[in-house]
Amino acid sequence: MTRRLPPPPAGYSLTELLVVISIFMIVAGISIPLAMTLTEQMRLNAAVRQVERDIQTARLKAVQLNRPLRVRINCPAAGRYRTVEVMGSAIDNAGDRCDEARYPYPSPDDGDFTTPSADGPVMYLADGTAFTAMGSLVLQFTPDGRTLQVVGGTAQMIGPSGVDVELVRGTSSTHSRTVNINGFGRITIR
Repeated sequence: MTRRLPPPPAGYSLTELLVVISIFMIVAGISIPLAMTLTEQMRLNAAVRQVERDIQTARLKAVQLNRPLRVRINCPAAGRYRTVEVMGSAIDNAGDRCDEARYPYPSPDDGDFTTPSADGPVMYLADGTAFTAMGSLVLQFTPDGRTLQVVGGTAQMIGPSGVDVELVRGTSSTHSRTVNINGFGRITIR
């Protein structure tokens, strides 16, 4: 006579289930902060690319229109920037130059050469992204494609190392990227 063995128990034991849950929790504990860091870095990269494209567009527009244009950083407030036309008058350094109510976008085609007609809209950085404490940086692009920095209302040549526009994401500066603009108009992301 043959002896029959009892069938194996169905399902998993409590010990096996606890081991699997523990492994899952360890993997999740490692991967969630990593995924959040990656997401923050991706958002910062998108913001940096947008600022770089807008600065490049301002440079190309200055060449196309054959008139100087300025990109004003942290204007009218922190985390905003705007491309404005250089008029060659006191308007250029006016404190309200980035105010869209005073200088609307799109500009009315009034044929008046004393008011700007090539101003762009006020651009906003994504929530959680900011320019570093650089104050109100103003870059000027000339019709020949060169870049100047406006200091105290006067356009000055940029040194060989260029000017950095640094963006940060989050409360710590661990997520930061830089857009560098040199005097010849070369714009690079670092």
